[in-house]
Amino acid sequence: MDHHLWMYNMHYETGASLKPEFIDGVRDFIETMILDIIKNNVLSWFFCTVMDLSLDILYELIMEKEMD
Repeated sequence: MDHHLWMYNMHYETGASLKPEFIDGVRDFIETMILDIIKNNVLSWFFCTVMDLSLDILYELIMEKEMD
């Protein structure tokens, strides 16, 4: 759980500014979330594309069979 401590350690005791650990933690969190979103969208797109192509090929095979 120590890797989440940056969330609770935002300001210096004087409250004057943000601590570098907090800024780095937010940056790492955002980068991780963006990479996760990109990865999931790309995988979803890939799966849908493969399924569309598979259905098109299957439809063509059925149509060819019916023409025989």
